[in-house]
Amino acid sequence: MVRRTSVMHKDVAREKGVTEQSPLMDKIKALKGLKLSGVAVGSFSYQVMLYYLLKAGIDPQKDVELIGIGAGPAMVLALEQRKVDAFATGTPVPDAAVHRGFGVMIVDNAAGEDPDFSEFMMNSIIIHPDYAKQHPEIVRKVARALVRANRWLAENPAEAAVASMKPFLGRLDDAIILAGLKKVRLGIPPDGRITERASKLTQDFMTKIGALKAPIPYEALVTHDFLPK
Repeated sequence: MVRRTSVMHKDVAREKGVTEQSPLMDKIKALKGLKLSGVAVGSFSYQVMLYYLLKAGIDPQKDVELIGIGAGPAMVLALEQRKVDAFATGTPVPDAAVHRGFGVMIVDNAAGEDPDFSEFMMNSIIIHPDYAKQHPEIVRKVARALVRANRWLAENPAEAAVASMKPFLGRLDDAIILAGLKKVRLGIPPDGRITERASKLTQDFMTKIGALKAPIPYEALVTHDFLPK
């Protein structure tokens, strides 16, 4: 599941007449006319914002100003100072803006708000078929290690993972990191398998933003041969 969420400055949300409880499409349409940011131009966060603009019929070239402004604390500070009106990035950074009182969550994909991203292939192991044939045991070990990590996250309290996230999110309060972890782990498949729906949702997204010209058959893209039986 995708973990990119979108947050808007509370004053802008008030002017646009939207709240966290507003219908999803109403919140997306409220982005029109605003200054928006992903982490950097071309980044996945930027592409998520682009996807929502196109989905709502908003011209990203004419109807908004879409920029890259940096990651983490830089985005939170930019929103607080009204240098941007809204931004998209990974949880728990948007949650920090909400927690500090100046942000309103517009799309909370970490909590599964948008069904278009419910099984999105956010992180996957991609390997050349020739390498897999030549080194199957290496591929198997990597896949099994990832599955073990997935299961650990699913089976252990979210509190146990906070310390490992501190080096990356050290400026955020532990409570915010914990809240983000509790949401994120809901979208992690314990068995590591990619469903046909996950493949379709991901390719639909890529097609919408112009990153994919034609769909790739599921059988040509996915194998579970290296996962634990």
